[in-house]
Amino acid sequence: MRKLGIIALATVLAGGLPAIPAKAQSAPQVRTAPDFSGIVSEYREKRARDAGSCCAFSAPVLDRTLAFWLFDSFEPVYEARNDRQLILEFVPQGATVEN
Repeated sequence: MRKLGIIALATVLAGGLPAIPAKAQSAPQVRTAPDFSGIVSEYREKRARDAGSCCAFSAPVLDRTLAFWLFDSFEPVYEARNDRQLILEFVPQGATVEN
């Protein structure tokens, strides 16, 4: 049993894992800060009126909807998704992903 584990580890280290088929993942759909400008403007207006009740964000993930409240002055600036993965990035108002 131990030899089998060592052989499997050696195979992995030698690059013996099969390649992921190209069809396994779709091309990502990407949105950046300019794509969120309407949402960000709406959040800023809501915060000016009533900061305590602002701001909810939702995104479809697989067959469900992920919904949560943003805290402070965080705003969406980046999203990338495909059929298997999702990344959302939020930064404080006036900040960018780079800083």
